[in-house]
Amino acid sequence: MRAAVLTATRQVEIQELPIPEAGPGEVLIRVRAAGICGAELHAFIGSHPFRKPPVQMGHEMAGDVAVVGPGVISLAKGDRVSVLPPRACGYCSNCIRGAPNLCENKLNLGTSQWPGCFAEYITAPEDSVFKVPSHVTHQEAAIAEPISVAVHAVRRIGTVLGGSLAILGAGTIGLACVAAAREAGAVSICVTDIADFNLEVAKRFGASLTVNSHQKDPVAAIREATGGRGVDAVLIAAGFSPVLNQAIAAVRPQGLVVIVALFDDIVTIDQPYSLISGEKILTSSWASTPQDFKIAIDLIASGRIKAEDFITHRLPLEKTKEGLELLEKRYEDCIKIMLEIG
Repeated sequence: MRAAVLTATRQVEIQELPIPEAGPGEVLIRVRAAGICGAELHAFIGSHPFRKPPVQMGHEMAGDVAVVGPGVISLAKGDRVSVLPPRACGYCSNCIRGAPNLCENKLNLGTSQWPGCFAEYITAPEDSVFKVPSHVTHQEAAIAEPISVAVHAVRRIGTVLGGSLAILGAGTIGLACVAAAREAGAVSICVTDIADFNLEVAKRFGASLTVNSHQKDPVAAIREATGGRGVDAVLIAAGFSPVLNQAIAAVRPQGLVVIVALFDDIVTIDQPYSLISGEKILTSSWASTPQDFKIAIDLIASGRIKAEDFITHRLPLEKTKEGLELLEKRYEDCIKIMLEIG
């Protein structure tokens, strides 16, 4: 089979590799679509904490079950599926208390321990594989993973029904957070970014106010829109140091700041007094759970989130490196780059 392998920093090779075999409790999946995520970009430029070369990349995908391994009972050959990429152990303390996304022994799709979906075939355990209705395209189904991350991030806030949010960063995850927050009942959603194209897409997903932070002070805009009060919660979906301080300044007293993005550099809090004196809460959100993933698939299947609207580029597997370079350099408007495989 063909697979895109990160052999060194900024080096991707299309290699011919053996088709993996489905072991007990596993299925072999014929990959049809795979999204290029910021995690793969971090690996490509050498800044990801655990995705290190040489590695077969990719963790956002959809495909068809090709082979059912021994002991699998819920899946059949030909099922259209997507895969939850963190593979939890089920027995560590975090799994037992209902946080499988924080599993102490988890395997991550797209690492040396679990080769990723930038390939024609992958194997996956039955409990990580989710059926997708036949009316949902493979490309739409591959968006389930980033939407599930957004669903989890919004759920970390608690209730947003009738509340106000700011989402700083309008890449794939930020836009998914907009859609997830809208579906959860947020009535006011402010989105900031530096790309007008992404901000226009944010409006389609339900943003009530968009701010180009290169053209206007985002904190001033958010406070003006909330009568000086600040929003109830902020989701950070862009991993740049100034964004953390913007979030703290934009949230109301006793409001919640949730870090979703990965930061490459050291981050400092410029005004800790504002954080402390306002009893503002700083927390984070990591990956997603099976429940989040099921919700994401339902949102896509029902049409409540238009997954197709995330996709700006479609490339063959052979152009994986070009896709990563586009995601990094942004030499044209870009949100989700989808690899069409086979």
